[in-house]
Amino acid sequence: MGKSLRVVSKVEEYGENERFNWAFNEFANLLDALGCTPCIYCEDGDYSRFDVQLVEYEQAMKCMEKVVKGELLDHTRVCLDDVEEALRKLYDDGFTKEYILEAMKSFHEERDKRKSYMVFQAL
Repeated sequence: MGKSLRVVSKVEEYGENERFNWAFNEFANLLDALGCTPCIYCEDGDYSRFDVQLVEYEQAMKCMEKVVKGELLDHTRVCLDDVEEALRKLYDDGFTKEYILEAMKSFHEERDKRKSYMVFQAL
């Protein structure tokens, strides 16, 4: 059985949304490409648990909204090649850009609203 990514809505209390089964590393890589740098909790590159700054996440959502609308991204803020590569890997796993944006929004809604960062945990 796979691991689906969830946002931590309260410390060690998990939100209801489960997304990106076995593709949580790819989602974290997309966030990074969109200018939202994940802080991982282990050194081996496994994004089973990571956090991101809320302000960066919100900017990444705005970029993803532009991707869905087919608008050009500001290449001074993000590397377009990195975004395309990260999206391609998620597309290969069967996730559409619309699904990715909806997941980002649902994670944002379920986050711990008392914090200036978001914590993700794959279970």
